[in-house]
Amino acid sequence: NGTIKMTARADGTIRIEAVDSVYGEAALGSPQEVDVMVTVESPASIEFSPPVLTQRALQGNDASNMTFEVWNGGGGDAMWKTAGNWGGTPVAAGNDLYFGGTAKLANTNDWDEGTAFSSITFNSGAGAFVLNGNGIALSGSVANSDNDIQTINLPMALAATQIFNASNGNLVANGVLSGAGGLTKAGVYALTITNNNTYEGLTTVSTGSVIITHANALGATAAGTTVNTSRGANLELRGGITLAEPLTFTGGNVNKSCLVNGSGSNVISSTINTLGGRHVINAGSSLTLTGGATNNGFFVVNGGGTLYIRTTPFNLGTQTFYADDYTLTILETVSNVWNETTIAKGTVRMGVKNALPADKAI
Repeated sequence: NGTIKMTARADGTIRIEAVDSVYGEAALGSPQEVDVMVTVESPASIEFSPPVLTQRALQGNDASNMTFEVWNGGGGDAMWKTAGNWGGTPVAAGNDLYFGGTAKLANTNDWDEGTAFSSITFNSGAGAFVLNGNGIALSGSVANSDNDIQTINLPMALAATQIFNASNGNLVANGVLSGAGGLTKAGVYALTITNNNTYEGLTTVSTGSVIITHANALGATAAGTTVNTSRGANLELRGGITLAEPLTFTGGNVNKSCLVNGSGSNVISSTINTLGGRHVINAGSSLTLTGGATNNGFFVVNGGGTLYIRTTPFNLGTQTFYADDYTLTILETVSNVWNETTIAKGTVRMGVKNALPADKAI
């Protein structure tokens, strides 16, 4: 139910990656679960990512010298450069980072600011880690294969689009995310992003939830954010923020909200694009939309609380505006376009004259 991607690098290495399946789970659980035959001529190397092994000195077809290091916290301090924390062999710049066990869960990167590492994986059975210290350049994925919440406080520079896979438990990114790359959220659990981020690429919520608590959590606004509603993915706002990020919701899902107002009075000032299907907006306590909505998506409001539509009208084409679940919707703009207005359990209030589309059924 997934794809294995193989990439030949200029430095002579081959990288084998698990591409996310439709359910957000890794297709490649470990190298032992998949038969892969690769011929590698010395002095090249091969590495598997994610989540288990890194091969740094594969000679010909002999895999007997496959080596990798996993954090076990066995050193005298909680620093990344301490060899004892990795079983006696220090992790090197450019390696994949694997965190396991329950010792020294709060630890510190004491490598120089901006040192490159290939990926970060929290192994199954690991404790709840908190990664602190200097920022890194991340060239691969972040994966949580454990059911504990894993927290990354250090900054990460994304040179390319990287996958944050919360397949078995939640991830929290508190450090600044920067760089020219983007972010793809995979896995059924949540990724919480809290900082004033500057990364420039597209944010894609493929599966699960992305929770944001800062107006710039999704990075620079030019590339925007896409939420795959058909897979049950959603974006959640918390803390009374104003989000200027253009949002696109694709596919539609009748059973799950694609946009959630988690806490506080939040504002979305950007345009919301609804592409096909039914898109459910959970207004929570108070959600204000000032950038309008476009394209041909069935728009459902629920979750209780109050939804304000201000400044820019909605254009849903021939689709329906559906008020449900005891939510109060206040229309404070004219020239709205949709086919009909359905009021189920909710309330729709006209804040201005002619707020409803002319000559359309209620």
